[in-house]
Amino acid sequence: MPVVPMRETLTPLFLKEMNGVTWRISNKDTFEKQLKNPRMFAGSGHYIERSITYLDILLKHGLKENSKILDIGCGALNLGRVLIPLLNKGCYHGIEPNMWLLKYAFEEEIGKDIFYIKDPKFNDNSNFDLGVFGTKFNFIVAHSIFTHAPMSNIEKCLSEVKKVLESDGVFFFTFIMAEENCCAEYWTYPTVQAYTKETMEKTVQDSGLTFTLFPSYSVQDGQTLVKVTQKSEESE
Repeated sequence: MPVVPMRETLTPLFLKEMNGVTWRISNKDTFEKQLKNPRMFAGSGHYIERSITYLDILLKHGLKENSKILDIGCGALNLGRVLIPLLNKGCYHGIEPNMWLLKYAFEEEIGKDIFYIKDPKFNDNSNFDLGVFGTKFNFIVAHSIFTHAPMSNIEKCLSEVKKVLESDGVFFFTFIMAEENCCAEYWTYPTVQAYTKETMEKTVQDSGLTFTLFPSYSVQDGQTLVKVTQKSEESE
C-alpha cells in the first residue's frame, strides 16, 4: 500500500467558485485543460482501468442487478458508464456538483437513451448530503474525494454514510496515505490532501464504522483504497 512523504505547503494560486464550492486551484494550466476535457477532470486519466477495477471489486463483494449504489462525485460517469447499463432501473445514484460533467457523459460516453431506460438518479449538492435520495445503499463509492477534502468534509461524509449505508453494505473510498498529515481547512484541486493511516482510521471509527485497508487493488496515482462497513454488535 503506498505511503507518500508529504511536506509541501498547500498554497492555492487562485480561487474559483463552482456550484457553491470554493476551489483552491494550485495549478491553473492543468485545471483549465481539464475543464476542456471532462474525462481528465478529477484525475480521470485511467478512465477505463478504474471503471473495470471497481466493477471487479463490487462483483466480488456481492453486486447484484438490484443493488442500490451511490457514487459520490460521479463526475463524467467513469464508474456510472459501467454500472448504469448493468443495474436495474433506478438503482444507480450519483452526487455531482459539476453537472456539466454529467451532460458530457450522456452526450459523449453512454448516450441519452439510457437515461430514460435505466432512470439513474442524480443530485448536485456539494454538502455531502447523502440522504437526498431517501433510500439506503448496498454500496457507496467515493473515489478521489477525500484526496482533496478537508477533514471537516470527510467527517460530514462519514456521518452521512453511517445513516444511509445498509447494515450489510460496503463503502469504498480512497485517500492519500502519508507519513504525516498534510491538509488544509478547505477544498483543494488539483493539489491533493494527505492523511496518516492512524488519522484516517480513527476518523472512520469515530463515525461508528469499520476501517480496513484494501491494498490488493491499484486504483490510481498512489491512492489507498479503504473498505468501510457498519460496526456489528460483536465489534462494539
